[in-house]
Amino acid sequence: MSLSLRLDSFQHPRRIIETALSLCPVLRKMWYNLAGSLNMNEFALVIEDDQDQAFVFAEALRAAGFEPEIVRDGKAALARLETTNPSLVVLDLHVPRVLGKDLLYYIRTDERLAGTRVILATGDYRLSESIQVEADVVLLKPVGFDQLRDLASRMRLTDIPD
Repeated sequence: MSLSLRLDSFQHPRRIIETALSLCPVLRKMWYNLAGSLNMNEFALVIEDDQDQAFVFAEALRAAGFEPEIVRDGKAALARLETTNPSLVVLDLHVPRVLGKDLLYYIRTDERLAGTRVILATGDYRLSESIQVEADVVLLKPVGFDQLRDLASRMRLTDIPD
């Protein structure tokens, strides 16, 4: 069996890995075993100004195998996005100093962040409806611990089942 992937300059490395893992069960099993043996946790960014909600989100992501970091305002979030490459972002649309929709636009237009998955967690149904196509998932608050943990678990690259 030969495995060939088209590698062009616009394809993000995460997408290449996902494609390879989906095409080759042996490679998928090897990746899963390696990730488990190295205790690899993917980096996640929680952008949420409400302290209690941010804590719940971070703990749900930790339970799903991510290494979360909480950022409580948009300007600080933008600074972190400029220097990191999170696998997953949980984003509230109404954070101070830079709007969540502008942060989402930044994530989607920065080629370096092309593989970042975004979960919008918001109580603003109208705004979320207008930008939902840019997010991977939209969750309307209140968002439960179990709901976010289970969803984030399914979004992990390192936990691809047999």
